[in-house]
Amino acid sequence: MIDHLSIHVSDIEKARAFYDAVLAPLGAKRVMNVDVEERVHASGYGTDWKPVFWIVEGQPTPQGHVAFRAVDHAAVNA
Repeated sequence: MIDHLSIHVSDIEKARAFYDAVLAPLGAKRVMNVDVEERVHASGYGTDWKPVFWIVEGQPTPQGHVAFRAVDHAAVNA
């Protein structure tokens, strides 16, 4: 049902090191990095090729991002 979620972190390199270490015992690993110049820095973690947990560098906020899986666009509109 939940496709993926993300949280903001203030220091992407420290957060990458932390989540690399703490998620490894759970069988999860970093499967994707996004580094676009000085604007966007993010990493996605998962147990396979698909990232399900994202860390995104930016001002930490109390809210995150949660995406639900849908079978098609019509289901989203419904």
